[in-house]
Amino acid sequence: MAAAFSALFAAPLAGAAFALELVRFDGAVARRLSAVLAASLAAWLVALPLSGGYALPEAAIPSASWSAGALCVLVGVASAVAGTAFGWSLRALRRAFRRTRAHPALVAAAGGVLLCALVLAFGWQRFEGSGLALLDDAFSGKAGTFDFAVKALLTALTLGVGFKGGEVMPALSVGALLGASCAGPVGAAPSFAAAMGAAAFFAAAARCPLAAVLLSAEAFGWAAAPWAALAVLPAYLLSADVGMFGRGITALKDRKRRKGRRAEDGAAAKDEPPARHGAHSEHGENDEPSRRR
Repeated sequence: MAAAFSALFAAPLAGAAFALELVRFDGAVARRLSAVLAASLAAWLVALPLSGGYALPEAAIPSASWSAGALCVLVGVASAVAGTAFGWSLRALRRAFRRTRAHPALVAAAGGVLLCALVLAFGWQRFEGSGLALLDDAFSGKAGTFDFAVKALLTALTLGVGFKGGEVMPALSVGALLGASCAGPVGAAPSFAAAMGAAAFFAAAARCPLAAVLLSAEAFGWAAAPWAALAVLPAYLLSADVGMFGRGITALKDRKRRKGRRAEDGAAAKDEPPARHGAHSEHGENDEPSRRR
């Protein structure tokens, strides 16, 4: 996972962080961080001279100002709301189709028919696919105000009916479109707002804040990292802990709670007195001689 992410986005550090956050910093993986980093760096080096992957558009990073900080907070809050709606919608769709007890292939086929009907009925052909073209529209200021909602709807429906793979790029495109829609009211540069939106919504929808900040730094330059962190923080903390890949911080808390319970159970077991061997008979005599006989 780390190597694939690194090769696709030319972001080895973000790839390693993404792999760790996907497993919620599981000890078995965290102890092998050096191997994860090595795989991520190797994939990045191999992919450098090759064409392909997802090269994110360039973003104009502003100098320090209150207006830029306010934009980041605004994008972060908007991403928290949108990410929560996306996460809950995805969970509701998955549960609803699971309750039908139909074969997964039939559910996916029905979902595909529904998706095709929506796209053809509303002329949403440009929202199909990974969303790379939508990223260009967002960064260039050509995106519509509610384009992010359309892409989020189609993505949630696609994943909800059982289609797997390719979740990261659509999440980044939804976030970029959302950020660009926030640029107009405050008069910010669309490319900067789109970059912050991509990081913030990805953090909220995937529950991977560290990977989101590192991806911004590696894709848009390290000068973007503080701004990305300012957008990611409210997006992650204010959104519900329900994402495309499961829970985030609450999963860590639950794991620690389970470990604490196991430790308490083990300590309680040690404190119990040992079972007595050679129980007494009704007459108070030891049964050991009778067993030997």
